[in-house]
Amino acid sequence: MQKHLLLAFIFSISFFLQSQAQPAVAAPNPPTRNAVDVKSLFSGAYTNIPGTDWFPNWGQTTVVTDTTIAGNATKKYTNLNYQGVQFSSAVNVSAMGYLHLDIWTTNCASFDVYLINTTPATVEQKVTLAPTFAGWNSFNIALSQYNTIALASVEQFKFVGTNGSTLYLDNVYFYKIAGKPPVVHITAPVNNATYVSPATINITATASDSDGTVKKVAFYKDASLLGVDSIAPYAFTWNNATGGNYALTARATDNVGLITTSSIVNVVVTGSNGDGYCGTATNLDYKYKATSTAGVVTFTFHPLTPILGCTYSLIYLRLGLTGVYSGYAMSAVGTDFIYTTPIADSTPVSVYFTYMVPSGGERNSSANPHDYKAGANCTGLTGIPTVNITAPLNNAVYTEPATILIKANATDNNGTVSRVDFISGSTLIGSDATNPYTYNWTNVPAGNYTLAAKVTDNDSISTLSTVVKVIVNINNSMGFCGTIANGDYSYRVEYVNGNIVIIFHPLSPIFGSAYAFVYLREGLTGQYPGYAMTAIGSDFRYTKPVAIGTPTSIYFTYSVPSGGERTSLATPHSYTVGTSCLSGLPVTLTEFAGTINNKGVLLKWSTLSEINNDYFLIEKSRDALTYKLLSKVKGNDHVSGKRDYSVMDNFPFKGENYYRLTQVDKDGKITIFSVVKINSNSDNVGLSIYPNPVKNAEINIIFNEINAQNKNITLMDMSGRIILKGVFMQQGNQLRIPLNVKPESGLYILQIEGFLPFKIVVN
Repeated sequence: MQKHLLLAFIFSISFFLQSQAQPAVAAPNPPTRNAVDVKSLFSGAYTNIPGTDWFPNWGQTTVVTDTTIAGNATKKYTNLNYQGVQFSSAVNVSAMGYLHLDIWTTNCASFDVYLINTTPATVEQKVTLAPTFAGWNSFNIALSQYNTIALASVEQFKFVGTNGSTLYLDNVYFYKIAGKPPVVHITAPVNNATYVSPATINITATASDSDGTVKKVAFYKDASLLGVDSIAPYAFTWNNATGGNYALTARATDNVGLITTSSIVNVVVTGSNGDGYCGTATNLDYKYKATSTAGVVTFTFHPLTPILGCTYSLIYLRLGLTGVYSGYAMSAVGTDFIYTTPIADSTPVSVYFTYMVPSGGERNSSANPHDYKAGANCTGLTGIPTVNITAPLNNAVYTEPATILIKANATDNNGTVSRVDFISGSTLIGSDATNPYTYNWTNVPAGNYTLAAKVTDNDSISTLSTVVKVIVNINNSMGFCGTIANGDYSYRVEYVNGNIVIIFHPLSPIFGSAYAFVYLREGLTGQYPGYAMTAIGSDFRYTKPVAIGTPTSIYFTYSVPSGGERTSLATPHSYTVGTSCLSGLPVTLTEFAGTINNKGVLLKWSTLSEINNDYFLIEKSRDALTYKLLSKVKGNDHVSGKRDYSVMDNFPFKGENYYRLTQVDKDGKITIFSVVKINSNSDNVGLSIYPNPVKNAEINIIFNEINAQNKNITLMDMSGRIILKGVFMQQGNQLRIPLNVKPESGLYILQIEGFLPFKIVVN
């Protein structure tokens, strides 16, 4: 224990010394530029915009001081969490192309740069930078990445960094370069390609420049430079890639300094269990190992790229096959964490970890704990079990609701396979203890999934397979609500289980669109808040709880693969929550009507066909605004031909009653079909008048009893002036009153022989 305390003390001293370090040289000198091509906030090379407040009190713990590095004025940020920067007035950078910053740090692994509008409403958007710890980092952020910000009126910066870190900042300015930027694309590897550590990854790219020449292409892993190639064909070989999830980009620079960054290509490198560790977490956050000597077990937690910079880890142990997990703090040793405890040999152990995520929050592996048998060393083992997924293929595509048959091969050269677990993301979805190892994953909703298989042998040693990516596309067989006039996209809006679900479906002009934002106004007036949509296959989806009956207005902003972005702000789409804007509904409704009889209000409706129909809801309201459930009626799935339904309201309100018919699919989608209005009066139960309000030059009366007799009818306005008077014949249970001329809009009295007067409205 003293050894561990000493190591922790040494690590703390090392971290303290790092936090006290400062750059030995000044930030690089910016190039000479024309005054109209730059707007500088802080740089000795240009004229700075006056009046900028670099340390407004926003409640932050960060301290900002002015210092000098090698004779150059520099901003120093200590105890960094976040820091605002207030401009003296709004800065118009809409004509600029880039934002430049020079950063030096030894412990700030992630640095968010926000641009902020404050009027008419506060809107902010960030770009995340990943500084290296080796000298000055020069970042040129393309302003096109701030696609929700009004660049004509930028009023603030906000910086958010690794909590408690120290950072030096210089040369903060916006600039533009005349000319057209180069074009660059990564041609290999393909997106979501998988490798096994230690991996050799050959990266190739194409680059061109329409008004000049390509000077160089730089290849990046996340924000770290891998290498540079200045001669076409542009390529770099990344050797000995370790386990982790990586975002690869190529950055082309032309002869006048314009820079373009390619779209991201994601690759997954799975760790080999022969590299000194027992296994790798299903989400590739960490590796772990366990060693045992004389009844004492040492566990090691080794953070990988997704959580590199993690500052704490807790270990949870269960000794035996059942019982509770006890938690313990692990000691930091370098970038790893260890925990040592006595455990009797041959004791089965289950272990999981809770750990900090540097970008914010924490995660744990409690859903997928690791198995270990005390007394064994699972570091760098030979003859460990192996497993690989044979189906589906990587990047296989399905359509919701999908059925995915997962198959795996598993072997153990010096023992037997106990079981194979099938994992989606970090969630265990099934297990199989019998060869051939399979799991049939059914009713899989639309989404992007990462599948892995985990084999466990008779010694409780486990191995994780190479990751397989699958895409379950959104089911668009029901069609769309509409297509934008320029042919860029189709869209669909539905109401599912209390949520509004918005689908954005790119068409040929923008197929391959990398992002889409939806702007949603709830109600007839007000602002349009924007939300990032989730990419699923080539489509995008956004879900939000919105009350049924709410009128909404929607438009989209989306990327154009050939360059830039477009918006449908000028032609927003309208949708009332709960209604259906699809042409083909699951239920074909022929009628919905209500009549009054001596028992109350009888509601009837009929359908011609029903597909995927679960049930109907009849809801009741006094004001057509707030509805309460009156009855739930089971539907008839896959019924063709006419089907009749009815519900009796034995206790109608005296006066106006509103009844709403709603249909619910088996997958939770909701469609409001119709609303009928019934005027119930205890003295007049037995007839109904429609339409009321009157829209045409006739009035119809429905009686509860069938007769063939004359009725004296009088129609008067509210002053007593007679509009119509005569004798009309009741045919069956109906009586039609034709009007020579539709009366003017207003309130009228209808007197029917044998009934009290009715008030009717003419629209």
